[in-house]
Amino acid sequence: MIYQNIKAIAAEQKVSISEIEEKCGITPRYMCTWDNITPGVDKVVAVARFLGVSVEELIKD
Repeated sequence: MIYQNIKAIAAEQKVSISEIEEKCGITPRYMCTWDNITPGVDKVVAVARFLGVSVEELIKD
């Protein structure tokens, strides 16, 4: 859910997942696991800020 939301928003903004991970200090290829684990709040907030969206938008169903 969260990773799919991030992918959709990133595609709209023409930003790659690897760029988001790099700019937000997230280990490469770690975000793709976020649909199966609970990521740290600090990482979710960093991604939301980078994309200019709310945390709620990232975690919505």
